[in-house]
Amino acid sequence: MTGGSQLKTLNFAIVGCGFIASKHIKAIKNMPDCHLAAVYDVNLKAARELAHLTGALVYRNYDELIQNDSIHVVIICTPANLHVPLGIKAAAHGKHLLIEKPLAVSLEDADILIEACQRAGVILATVHQHRYKAPVKALKRAITQGELGTISHGSAVLRWNRNMDYYTQKPWRGDPLMGGGVLLNQAIHNIDLLQWMLGPVNRVYGQTASSILPIKGEETVIAVLQFASGALGLVEACSSVYPENLEETLSIFGSKGTVILSGKSISQVKRWDLASEVAKPEDYAVDPADPGGYIPVFADLVQCIRTGHNPMVSAQEGRKTLEIIMAIKDAHLNGKPIELPLKS
Repeated sequence: MTGGSQLKTLNFAIVGCGFIASKHIKAIKNMPDCHLAAVYDVNLKAARELAHLTGALVYRNYDELIQNDSIHVVIICTPANLHVPLGIKAAAHGKHLLIEKPLAVSLEDADILIEACQRAGVILATVHQHRYKAPVKALKRAITQGELGTISHGSAVLRWNRNMDYYTQKPWRGDPLMGGGVLLNQAIHNIDLLQWMLGPVNRVYGQTASSILPIKGEETVIAVLQFASGALGLVEACSSVYPENLEETLSIFGSKGTVILSGKSISQVKRWDLASEVAKPEDYAVDPADPGGYIPVFADLVQCIRTGHNPMVSAQEGRKTLEIIMAIKDAHLNGKPIELPLKS
């Protein structure tokens, strides 16, 4: 395993130089003793453009990159079907891993990757950046401390717009076998928050549809989740809302409280009604310098590398959300509720 606690500077490499890589770059720049050392993409032009902006070294060959002992962490921002083979190779060379969601495109692949990282003794974290936002953490704390009382139900709503240009630019975005479709590519964050707030899921029923654009993946999903606690959850997600992104909303309802977080990217406290009145919503504003929430993702990862602790969003946490998504897909295909846990 690549050491962490004894290193003054952690060197990162980004694999996959598309749009999302820019968020990782900004976060690395804001972290002390962290350096973007290398970039790699099968699209050499994209890699060179990113390197020109950052001063990172461009690699033409992935194997050469992971064989460089001076690189400590590999960030994988490729289409999701590549996460596992790329991650396994990096882990075998002692690299810690930060992988964009989804962790994999199947539970079987996710388990293979998790086992490979455990065997290599490296940290494997996945990106669910909404968990680090101040209002979201405050809600989680309130639920954990019982301030909402008994939870009756919650809902995760995503009403966004992704037009045909979005899919034409990157065809994988519409292909579920590559991590495309609204479930794996957008709503995964909202489902993750719902299960993080309400706990293990016992049963899932869902329907999906693609009726607006000619893509292979689903554009719309409606799902009902039954939690082990007895609470119910509703997921409504759509990537073809006209004419633009409308909202991303998480609502939790309990016997002693109601909290609704909303805005176009869960950045606003819409309702914060707690019987205890321990906290005020204005205490939990999203950091305007980091509205996307990536900086605390990296702060957590760096701390884990230096201390050996588990990341806040570990691979096992990412797997939980992936399992729910696979169950929704199974429920749609089979036309009946699906019991969890699934077999990988």
